[in-house]
Amino acid sequence: MFRITSFYLIIISIILSYNLAFSTEFTLHYDILLGSIKLGESTIQLRKNSYEARAKTVGPGNLIYPYSAKWITYIEKNGYPQKSIIISKDRFKQREKHIIFNSNNSKVIVERIQPKRSSQSYDIPFPVYDELSAFVASWHLDYLKNGNFELPLYIDGERYPVKINLKGKISCNFNNQTKTCLEIGVILPEKSELLRRSREVTLILLQEERFPIEIRGKLPLFGSLKAKLRSLSVNSEISERSP
Repeated sequence: MFRITSFYLIIISIILSYNLAFSTEFTLHYDILLGSIKLGESTIQLRKNSYEARAKTVGPGNLIYPYSAKWITYIEKNGYPQKSIIISKDRFKQREKHIIFNSNNSKVIVERIQPKRSSQSYDIPFPVYDELSAFVASWHLDYLKNGNFELPLYIDGERYPVKINLKGKISCNFNNQTKTCLEIGVILPEKSELLRRSREVTLILLQEERFPIEIRGKLPLFGSLKAKLRSLSVNSEISERSP
């Protein structure tokens, strides 16, 4: 169940165009499914200066392993992270850490708040994404000109490459309409700022609107897990504090 809960935030790192203006702020709502069984829910909220992902178990997921998580990434204009706030809670304890990206000094500072306070800094080559900003950035790569990409990803004191490739175009359904989607393969490190996860993930990305309507992963013991887009809502009167 640890791998399943960490997968919530893979589906947990932009500027979409589902008949929306460039600066519109909105939220994507996903159901997390194991086969036909709903185990959890996740949202990804996109704002001008930050992204926020939330995940929680529901129904059978709560019976097996109750879990909730929130990840906020404050971003620069180019989409790279300035600061990440990561909070998670299971039946045993709550965890919280803040990750500060200092691009001027090529340092990443990690401040652990819970369960025990500590601070540590790492020398990391920049530019670098955190997990949420990399996920969102992957939606807007120019797959039709170049089918293979690598994004630099910071995780737990190290810099890893995330390998992304276009598998092909497929027909898909969204909002009761037949659309053209891009099937994107992603190879991730098993390590995460939350929990271990599936290394191989598939995104089903709307070609024109450029947001994922489905995310799939294969996990040991549990088999195929997917996140399916349930709805999209436009944010209004959002208050936001700077990092």
